[in-house]
Amino acid sequence: MSFIRRITVAAVSLVALLIPPAQGQTPTASGVVFEDLNANGRMDPGEPPVEGVLVTNGVEVVATDARGRYILPIDERRGSISVVKPAGYATPIDDLNLPRFYYLHRPEGSPDEDFRFKGIAPTGPLPDTIDFPLTRVAEPERYSVILVADPQPYNPQEVAWYGRTVAAEMAAIPAAFAIALGDLVGDDLDLFEPYNEMNALTGHRWHNVVGNHDLNFMAPNNDWATETYQRVYGPTDYAFAQGKALYIVLNNVHWRGFNGYRNDGHPQTGNYFGDLSESQIAFVANLLEHTPTDHLIVLSTHIPLPGSGQHSTRNLDRLLAVLSSHPNTLSLSGHTHIQRHFFLGSDDGYVNPENPTHHHYNVGTASGTWWRGRTNVRGVPHAMMRDGTPNGFAVLTVEGNRYSIRYRAAGFPDDYQMNIHAPDHASGGEAFSVNVFNGSERSRVEFRITGLTDWTPMEHDPQPDPLYAAIVEEETPPAPGRRPLSRPMEANHIWAATLPSDLTPGTHWLEVRSTDMFAQVDTARHPFRVVSSSP
Repeated sequence: MSFIRRITVAAVSLVALLIPPAQGQTPTASGVVFEDLNANGRMDPGEPPVEGVLVTNGVEVVATDARGRYILPIDERRGSISVVKPAGYATPIDDLNLPRFYYLHRPEGSPDEDFRFKGIAPTGPLPDTIDFPLTRVAEPERYSVILVADPQPYNPQEVAWYGRTVAAEMAAIPAAFAIALGDLVGDDLDLFEPYNEMNALTGHRWHNVVGNHDLNFMAPNNDWATETYQRVYGPTDYAFAQGKALYIVLNNVHWRGFNGYRNDGHPQTGNYFGDLSESQIAFVANLLEHTPTDHLIVLSTHIPLPGSGQHSTRNLDRLLAVLSSHPNTLSLSGHTHIQRHFFLGSDDGYVNPENPTHHHYNVGTASGTWWRGRTNVRGVPHAMMRDGTPNGFAVLTVEGNRYSIRYRAAGFPDDYQMNIHAPDHASGGEAFSVNVFNGSERSRVEFRITGLTDWTPMEHDPQPDPLYAAIVEEETPPAPGRRPLSRPMEANHIWAATLPSDLTPGTHWLEVRSTDMFAQVDTARHPFRVVSSSP
């Protein structure tokens, strides 16, 4: 269960309406951030304002004054106002554990007459006050955050698979909150409802990122592509603080517009690219101006920041230049259905005298290879990812401005962190490899033959995972009605070595030890038998 206590109050207090602004005049939103002592969602007599709380329109960021007041310009056609939850406070959450920290301004509603899924109903004229209630909470120095990438169910059965495996395991982990890194569902936005209900069962507070499969593909352009998502979850660009960390969520999926239909009558889904606009980068810069430089900055997007083609983000150098003001930074993504760590430095745009690199973590996915593969004994597809990583989720542990990350393979114990590919019978000199699922170029991987040899370094050797390649061959063609597995791809977290040539006959343990960038040590063992070659 989350240590943030449940607050069942209305998200925003809205009262009388303003007279519309004169033509050509930019409308402004204003209101009060207050401590909601009786948790009814309204500012009652005696409830104190909260000074110094950040409020944003998605670009500009202001701090409340001594009376808890703020004022911000707002787009007269489609805008939002949201509060940046400060450390030591909580915003309201609804019955599905979704934070309600915003007001969406759509005077005429979303232009969704031709959309497959409804957007936001007309909100009418701008309210004369948009107030945000906060409740004090205890936030320990050390806490955990669940990271989930691409649950991506395409139908109710896949929602159930997600619930029986990944969600069930997340429910057993104490965490302050969870972040879902986009592709919450697979194209069918009506699945937001059962997906949210499943997540609510975990007991965690859920912060969500929009993905390329969470868009309304009938939208004519990027402006309106996330209206259904925003109706359910709120603005796509927002922030909140926890302890000495600021969490920033950005939508880096740019939708080019409706691009016709597929053969099955569904709208085309691939007309997008990864991008961060100048206004989004300005939003980050404005937030960081209000954030102490010794705080941890955690940025969440769906598409990875580094990469190529649709699997990368334009204006990465501009973003990293802004992040360079802070030495403790981390960014998170999903999208690729593999797991990988990147370390970005001065050549990429990140320059900080205290820390030469920015860490980007592309999180392994909950859906693995899109819920593909033969079913296991639990009746759920094995869904192994293209890089040999089992499907699952990650746990980010934060203490002050420091952090560590641990991957959790669904259906396996916590200590299942690698898979050894080695012969069962050997004579000596055979090659073997190990896939360390959450390994990186900063990991140290060693092996020994227990009781016979000392620890020996293994060579970092990116290559396709042998086990996944064998599974693809075995499961081709797939069972009737099932989608084929994706082709193997190079995994960046494989290490290789050869067995000693002078092994004594008998059965031995091949033991592998991995020490990751956070000094977390894991071991795995593989038994093999050496038969004497003498006559």
